[in-house]
Amino acid sequence: MVKNGKVYGHLLAQFIQQGIFPDDIKKALSKTLLNPAATANGETKLLLVLRKYNEIKKVGVALVAHIAEGILFESLNGKIFKRGKKRRIRIECVEVATGQVYSFSALTEVKLVNGV
Repeated sequence: MVKNGKVYGHLLAQFIQQGIFPDDIKKALSKTLLNPAATANGETKLLLVLRKYNEIKKVGVALVAHIAEGILFESLNGKIFKRGKKRRIRIECVEVATGQVYSFSALTEVKLVNGV
């Protein structure tokens, strides 16, 4: 019996070889093919590339990955954070009100705080 991961890899390789993707997506997919993550959320680099092609852009929303270190942002629950350093695949951010450190996915959508 063929494992699902091998079937996925075989199918993905066929699509890459057809040349239907832009170069940046092709490169990200090729890296995924070499070492696929166990979940879609583990494919941060691939998802960041794919998001560039979203036709619907959300106004006033940014990904934590696209915010510079030291910039303030508001999470969806209204808390204010200061963006910190990237740690492997997650980003450390400090809640301004409490000083507590939280770990954010690079793909988390947030609002930039005005005046920064």
